[in-house]
Amino acid sequence: MGIPKTYSVKIKKMIVIISIALFAIAPFVSYAHRTASPTFIVMDENPIEGSIGYEVTKTQHAPQTSIVIYNGTVNDPGVDWSLGSALFCKSYDDPRGVMIELDGNGTYGSYIVDSYADFIGYPTLPLMNYSDVCFSVSINVLQGSAIVSLQIGYYAWPDDRWHEGEENHTQFEAGQSGKVALKPNLTEVYSRSPGWAIRTSIIVDIRSSEESQILIGDVVVSVISNESLFPVTFDIQAPDGESLFLNSYMRSLRRAYPDYGIEGARYPGIELTRTGNITESSIFGPRITNEILYLAEGTYEGTTGWFRKYGYKMEGSVFNISFVVGYNESVLVVIRIPAIRLFIDIYPSFAYSRVRIIDGYTCYTIDYPLQDAEYLYMPNRTSFRIVVAPLIYESHRFIDYTHFNYRQPGASIVVETNGTSCVRVSVMFSQFSLFGIILDWGQILGILGAALLLLLLIYEGMRKGFVGARKNYEVIANLLLVSSYYIAMFFPWVIYSFSTDASPPTKIFAEVMVPLFTTLWWNPQSQLTPAPTSYLLTDTYRTADYSMLGGFTILVLYWLPVIYLSYLIAIRKSSISQIVFNGKSTESIGTLVILAGPFVVGCLYLWYCLIGLCLPSFGLLAALMTLPSMTVILWLRKRNMRGNIVRIDS
Repeated sequence: MGIPKTYSVKIKKMIVIISIALFAIAPFVSYAHRTASPTFIVMDENPIEGSIGYEVTKTQHAPQTSIVIYNGTVNDPGVDWSLGSALFCKSYDDPRGVMIELDGNGTYGSYIVDSYADFIGYPTLPLMNYSDVCFSVSINVLQGSAIVSLQIGYYAWPDDRWHEGEENHTQFEAGQSGKVALKPNLTEVYSRSPGWAIRTSIIVDIRSSEESQILIGDVVVSVISNESLFPVTFDIQAPDGESLFLNSYMRSLRRAYPDYGIEGARYPGIELTRTGNITESSIFGPRITNEILYLAEGTYEGTTGWFRKYGYKMEGSVFNISFVVGYNESVLVVIRIPAIRLFIDIYPSFAYSRVRIIDGYTCYTIDYPLQDAEYLYMPNRTSFRIVVAPLIYESHRFIDYTHFNYRQPGASIVVETNGTSCVRVSVMFSQFSLFGIILDWGQILGILGAALLLLLLIYEGMRKGFVGARKNYEVIANLLLVSSYYIAMFFPWVIYSFSTDASPPTKIFAEVMVPLFTTLWWNPQSQLTPAPTSYLLTDTYRTADYSMLGGFTILVLYWLPVIYLSYLIAIRKSSISQIVFNGKSTESIGTLVILAGPFVVGCLYLWYCLIGLCLPSFGLLAALMTLPSMTVILWLRKRNMRGNIVRIDS
């Protein structure tokens, strides 16, 4: 016994009303989740076993007076290399070094400027031993042309005052390769620092006014000494013997943070004086495991442990150290300093979270989830603050600006500890994970509302629109059209990726589901993070006007055709092919224009793919098939008409 027609209509109306109510409530519920502060749980863990101190090991090594003290690339963490700034340019690692692609020029504000990128590194030089220093960088221009500048500056570390040095500019054309070299005047450099060591800055700047592809190869620092030099290797470890710099996050301690106006406030260092030398003490801060300095013979004495800005030592975290560099000797100095491990767990695991650990000065500014590490190293402290905030990332190269729309709630906590125990901090957000996707109850309500409407459409389509699909070509045509439109709805259109500005950076991947105004973000350590987006058009400066324009455009060009198509299938007063090909001219043209909307949006996103902003995905292919499928409908119609004529003649 079937459901009476009156009750059937009431049930359908009720489903529609419930769906609309769910759609209306969902944004407010989601907003409540995304602005609710997370819960912090702090637990003490066992202290790191072992003891502090140092050990000196010596082996035989021939004296050297001419040495390559550094040979790396501009993506090498050994001297704190980083991308200083870039405009209309992208870079990526290459087995031979770092490849950069320059767009030529572009509009920045009201100005037309050339594209450029500069990389900055900071090698430490024991200057008292050197009579000559040469910096060089290898360049290979694969396409276009570029002006390559090599600039050298000096820091009387730990003082962060920068002194400008020499620079060299060289023009390279397509197909050319070579080196840009610079030999500074050491007499002038010696006057910059009273100590035996100085930190230098190497800036490799590349600019071009045309589309160019440049490979940055080896960066080499070679020296000639007026004394025999011998390698001294420093390995700073935790009390249990794990090298601190196996943890890649140690590098972030030394980075400069303009928002705080300071350099990394906590770093393991060694302050040494060479006995009998006229120079003062200098601080050397290793940046990698087993970092090597080439030193002359002599006795070196000083302190080691945790330092902070301007060379201040952290009370209770430093101890005395001394070693002797003899003739024909290489020296390994293993140092174990007091430290604790800080474990951070964030639930659910978003594609990105910006975490700051603050202890008077900033210790860390990192992205979570951690990469290739389970914890952070900290000096022994009894109190510090942890701040969890959304990642703010800007780039003018991406069409999808979800990072301006999506905001995790920021929150902080002051962690109190006994100063020796390791600490685990768990941050619990109100969102949850379902099948690897981070959701909140507002999104669940929205999904439920969409599911109810979709089920109603499928029911009506099966009851009225898709009956006799095996024999009726018009029903097949309806199925073909509705399939391409709904595939475009539920599958990503384009994909892209970008790297954050943290140290180390996090590579974020994204799939944009254009009709649903949603982007799925993730990285290999995170869960899928849906983020709302409504941008459609590219522009240098993002404003609310463009957000509204993009959202309105998608509503008109995609959702109006989908709703209209669903209506035609559900009521089936006339088949789609009859309306398009046999209806009144105004009705035919109007219907065709409406149904072509997703194809138009698809062409725009295809253009974004062609100019390199993103890569196409399955949903975009489905959108591009919506209009061509009309050709298939026409072919089916003609084929069906020929079949009918044959049957009549026979």
